[in-house]
Amino acid sequence: MLSALLARSDAAAALIGSGITSVTMALPDVGFDGLPQGLPQGLTDFIYWASPEDRHFLLGCEQVVSVETTGQRHIGALAAALQSMQTNWRQFDLDDLGQSPALFTGFPFAAASANDATEHTTAGLSAFLRLPLITLQRQRAVCSLTLNWHRDKGDGEAAKAAWLHALQRLLIAVSSPIDAAPCANPLRRVSATPNDATWLARVGQATQDIHQGLLKKVVLSRHIHVVAPRRFEPARLLINLAQRFPSCVQIAMTGDFGVLAAATPERLIRLKHGRLHSDALAGTWRRDPDEGRDALLGFDLQHSDKALHEHQLVVDAILRRLAPVSSDLTYPEEPLLMRLRGLHHLWTPIEGKPAREIGLLDLAERLHPTPAVGGAPSAAALDWLARHGETRDGLYTGVFGWMTPGGDGDLSVVLRCAVLKDNHAHLSAGAGIVGSSDPIEELAETELKLAAMLDALEEA
Repeated sequence: MLSALLARSDAAAALIGSGITSVTMALPDVGFDGLPQGLPQGLTDFIYWASPEDRHFLLGCEQVVSVETTGQRHIGALAAALQSMQTNWRQFDLDDLGQSPALFTGFPFAAASANDATEHTTAGLSAFLRLPLITLQRQRAVCSLTLNWHRDKGDGEAAKAAWLHALQRLLIAVSSPIDAAPCANPLRRVSATPNDATWLARVGQATQDIHQGLLKKVVLSRHIHVVAPRRFEPARLLINLAQRFPSCVQIAMTGDFGVLAAATPERLIRLKHGRLHSDALAGTWRRDPDEGRDALLGFDLQHSDKALHEHQLVVDAILRRLAPVSSDLTYPEEPLLMRLRGLHHLWTPIEGKPAREIGLLDLAERLHPTPAVGGAPSAAALDWLARHGETRDGLYTGVFGWMTPGGDGDLSVVLRCAVLKDNHAHLSAGAGIVGSSDPIEELAETELKLAAMLDALEEA
């Protein structure tokens, strides 16, 4: 099968001159419906995105093009890099699937400096744009393979050798049986940063400053380190997360830090066929196994003055940032309930039509960070966080997703995430602080959010 695939790619494109060549073709069903269990051992350079509910899966292996940017306009720099890549990009859709090559992109919560980028090795400290050597994609029943090559890296023989090497390992990994059965891996909490007392005091200081009019909302985060008896299996973890949170977007990527894995409920921006979609997600409370009590908890959240105020700050900010570059913005008058395992969220989906010249990264630069992960007003909140020792290492509350050369794509805010290395995991969670926040209740909210990943890790 590999020889036939490579023969088709060879017939499609002469790999000469400069620029990028991408060849997409239909692929027989190879059982790709999640992160392959054999992948982390067989391929140490992979990047993965999935929407289990939509039956859409993307897996990229190795890299043909990798761009990293730092500085205050790191997202704008990615957009400029993409524009440069589009020059002399030859794209071949051999089976008329209507699929374009997928680039993966991500950027941290706040812009990293050049010094920061050399001091840390955790996930995505710098903004990045990556075109994989090979990409496996499944959209419902259609499975496809895209082979990418930068013609400056070598001729057709070099491309075919690289593709063959990666494909052999990828197909072995995909065909490896997945042990999806739960396997107990009890966790021990090693540390929490900041500790509870420091975090509670920080919440108290935030509410005091909000009452003084210095800001309206600020999001504070906590980070925990847990250890298990045996190494974590990323594929099994993502199976657990898909079963628990099928409506959430799944993320996984490798680096010197290990493996970043996430199941996030919050879409920053999706652009598809000239329409945009963004989620305002803020306001959280627990769920109850009893259906009646659970309904009352959801009702209470939807009528909580504190939660509604916190949520409206996010809605207003997104609308304000989209309005100058969008038209026909629509959204429900009252927030909906997003029901996840263990958690209720207030949710306002926002849709509209972007101006013709506005692309996915342009919209992301306008929106990120929203008050859902930073605060309001944005500048005051970010300044407050910097002055009070808030740290967001790696991609937590940053952005991750995919996009096509034509500008469509899907970017999510990185929440409910863990960085895995052997039998160690580092998790983060946060809470939005407003004037009426109670420090103990906010601490409990972060524990609810951490529990989403901790429960899945205990069977990974």
